[in-house]
Amino acid sequence: MIISGAIWIFKLSARLIYLFLKLLPVQNKVVLMSRRLSKPSIDFKLLDQTIVPRYPDTKVVTLCQPIKNPLIYGFQFIQEMYHLATARACVAESYVIPVSILRHRKSLTVVQMWHALGAIKQFGYQTLDRPEGSSSRVARLMQMHRGYNYVLVGSQAMAEVYAEAFSVDSRKIVPIGLPRVDYLLDEAQMQKNIVAINKRYPDIGERKVILYVPTFRKDSDVKMDELVSRINSQSDKYCLVVKQHLHDKTQIEWGRAIHDKSFDTDAWLARADCVVTDYSAVMFESALAGVPTYFYAYDLEEYKASRGLNVDYETEMPGPICQTVDRLIEAIEQDEYNIDRLHEFADKYVKVRDGSSTDKIINLLNI
Repeated sequence: MIISGAIWIFKLSARLIYLFLKLLPVQNKVVLMSRRLSKPSIDFKLLDQTIVPRYPDTKVVTLCQPIKNPLIYGFQFIQEMYHLATARACVAESYVIPVSILRHRKSLTVVQMWHALGAIKQFGYQTLDRPEGSSSRVARLMQMHRGYNYVLVGSQAMAEVYAEAFSVDSRKIVPIGLPRVDYLLDEAQMQKNIVAINKRYPDIGERKVILYVPTFRKDSDVKMDELVSRINSQSDKYCLVVKQHLHDKTQIEWGRAIHDKSFDTDAWLARADCVVTDYSAVMFESALAGVPTYFYAYDLEEYKASRGLNVDYETEMPGPICQTVDRLIEAIEQDEYNIDRLHEFADKYVKVRDGSSTDKIINLLNI
């Protein structure tokens, strides 16, 4: 009751302030908002870089503001309300509180550009009251994922999943992909990424680059010690690059492995010889980029029970599913993968592949 009362007071106060903010004139402005990131994603950057020259009278405001300090976030929240009240369009890439709890002008177009082309693991409303999910009570009180005009996804194959996860009408799901699709298919950009990574990490040399992108576990660390140790023991042959999830705080001895924070995962896909993951949505991007992908799913049955999956994992994953490090190393050393299955996976889950995803998203905005 105390929590419910506090949330009710918070929402009422925010809505009262927002009423006055909506008296301000609407500007030619698009606001890009994230509660997950502290700096713009490649998707936000590409939207900004495309909108500004095309619509010189339109202002793009990017707000990447994770909640780290409640007091500071109070000021950030007012800033977010101001921009929502005076913008023509908003693009969010995660659940953003003011987007969902406030009553916006009818003229405001809100696009949920979730930070993945699809979802191997269940999320949002699919996982309420599960060990890996949110509380249904809090989700209801905070009106989780309300207020969207459109929700973007990679293809119609994931439309039903996204409608369920966001609890929205399936007619709001738009299968046009994300700007990162254009980025990954831009050969000139991928070559720039290779040059930049080689300059930053010259010690990679001719070694085979293994890009490890594990999924965040809410109540446990990622078991990567053995994997890192084994690949480090063959560091003359392999270079392990680890891209941890934003919320993963697993601490290990990295040795010669590269614990990179300089480049986005999508940039590394240009340089990687293979990808190792488990249930991460990086699978859609590695398939699109044509990078052989291996699945180190040491806790598959446990994860199915605690989180839930949106696909028939054993059937759909286009690469070896390994539950031990020994099996994973064996699969990588023997180049066990079927490139045709990888392409088929990409064909199913990413439909717009002509470099027009960014343009199609901009066309949805009221600018």
